[in-house]
Parts: sequence; structure tokens; C-alpha cells
Amino acid sequence: MAEIRATLVLSPEEITYLWHGGTLAVKIDAPDTTVSLDLSTSRPTETRRQRVRIKRVPARHDAA
Repeated sequence: MAEIRATLVLSPEEITYLWHGGTLAVKIDAPDTTVSLDLSTSRPTETRRQRVRIKRVPARHDAA
């Protein structure tokens, strides 16, 4: 089975965004596949409107 490797580095602004109730949709682009992750905190949000940002991360396949 091939393994997908990617490194996600969050900026201080992205961490603050998550902390304040935003959702960060991470798209990992690897050869022949795409992985999607939605990151959020477990803190209850005070607003009802959902905020989403998208971040793209390149990845590579490693043979197992």
C-alpha cells in the first residue's frame, strides 16, 4: 500500500481563525488522488454563520 506524505504548517493567523470558530478546509494534492480534511476546534462558536477557508498542501506517494 502506498503512503501519502504531506506537511501542514499553520500560520498564527490560521490558528487564530480556527480558535475563533472558523473551519479550515485542507486539500492535500497528491499524484492520482486528493485528500480533503476539515479542521476546526471543539470550542463552541458564538456565531451561527460558518466560516470556511481553504488551504492547499502538496503531497507525494511513498511506496510501502
